Amino acid sequence: MELLGFDLSVTWLLVIGFVLIAVWYDWWCHQYFQRCGIPVADYIPFFGNILQWRHGIQTTFTEYVKKHGRVVGMYDFRRPVLIITDPDILKNVLVKNFSSFYNRRKLPLGQKPLNRGLNQLLNEEWKEIRNVITPSFSASKMRLMSETINECCDTLVASLSKAQEGGKAADCRVLFGGFTIDAIAKCGFGLKVDSQQNKDDPFVKNAKKAFDFNLFNPAFMIVSAFPTLAPIFAYLKFDLFDPEVVKFFLNVTEAACNMRKQEGQDASKHIDLLQLMLNAHEDEEHEEEDTPTAESGQKKGAAHRKPLSTVDVMAQAITFFLAGYETTNTLLSFTAYLLATNQDAQEKLHAEIDNLAPTRDNLGYDVIAKMEYLDMVINESLRMYPPAVMFSPENKDSIKPCTYMPFGFGPRNCIGMRFALLEAKMALVRVLQQYRFDVCSETEIPPKLGKIGFLAPKSMKLSAVPRN
Repeated sequence: MELLGFDLSVTWLLVIGFVLIAVWYDWWCHQYFQRCGIPVADYIPFFGNILQWRHGIQTTFTEYVKKHGRVVGMYDFRRPVLIITDPDILKNVLVKNFSSFYNRRKLPLGQKPLNRGLNQLLNEEWKEIRNVITPSFSASKMRLMSETINECCDTLVASLSKAQEGGKAADCRVLFGGFTIDAIAKCGFGLKVDSQQNKDDPFVKNAKKAFDFNLFNPAFMIVSAFPTLAPIFAYLKFDLFDPEVVKFFLNVTEAACNMRKQEGQDASKHIDLLQLMLNAHEDEEHEEEDTPTAESGQKKGAAHRKPLSTVDVMAQAITFFLAGYETTNTLLSFTAYLLATNQDAQEKLHAEIDNLAPTRDNLGYDVIAKMEYLDMVINESLRMYPPAVMFSPENKDSIKPCTYMPFGFGPRNCIGMRFALLEAKMALVRVLQQYRFDVCSETEIPPKLGKIGFLAPKSMKLSAVPRN
């Protein structure tokens, strides 16, 4: 068969036709926002915008907004993604019209049981499980956990004392990372893990390996580009996380669940997230949230709670660790850095600590709740700009909703917010009872931020100066 003077076989004609259709389809997909009249960041065919994210997601998104405005479209391969920085639109999406934006994007390589984690569940399943585990993070439960967190702080202070011997710089990322693993292992799984002293503990090794992943790994990229291949990759057991790491935490959680069931009524003496979830359906405490449904819009969370399955308990326990480890470590490291570079703010915080919690035994949930300046410091650290003045009591009411959302906003906000803040605040107070942070020759100013996913640098070297 001749075409434009070339003698082509039927096979070649089919190949050319397929290529032309594929090119047209790619172009059509990348015209979604243009058809809607929404500004679009510059992209390249097939890949969309993802290759630009290698330079730093935070930096790249900020550039998009500066160039195109508060609402701008981009493409994850062919998938349209909308960036919104207008607080009024965000409030409509996250709260007022939540029933139209009910679900979060699912990870393309989410394997069991991680695909049963709260952040991955959809529609009524999400609502039911959120209602079951919400009381596990109530104020009364945090009050019970505060003593456990305080015990983990003992090791943190001892580790910091050892790290600063001889005037050496202390790596806050290592110190606070060890503390966070200990606190989550104890408060989440009921396990005593001395990660700050025993680096060879299996829990420690697997915890660190859990975050050794790359969003640009080939399997993740292929499934993102061709979502229809997801079932094949799922069958072949490809995952974003190391399968051996997931298997380890599955075994740990399953063993703990079985042990609690064998203990019967005696298991209730455990004060950790695992036990609270196992007992959640029997909990008479109701701390209902405005949890709307996709069908009915805004209404109060359901009062009836059914028991969680073993798989769901395991999924929430692993999600609790994955969501809480790196985030809290990052918060504490940056807070230490900001205090070291803003000594006047650190002095004010020292004064509040000396007044309300001068010793270890003075510290607890109720005391933390009274520490206004500590709350200002933590909030300012989450906002990432010193000094701590924006979040003073007189300024808080003037902050426009959805302009500050470190834990999200609306019904799908972070369920572990209370625990994360309590854990971080208690650790900071215990350290500052005895030490003052300062910069040293090894301190990187400003710190070099992470590019993909996590903001924190690999290390955060500071000088910890004994106060007495």
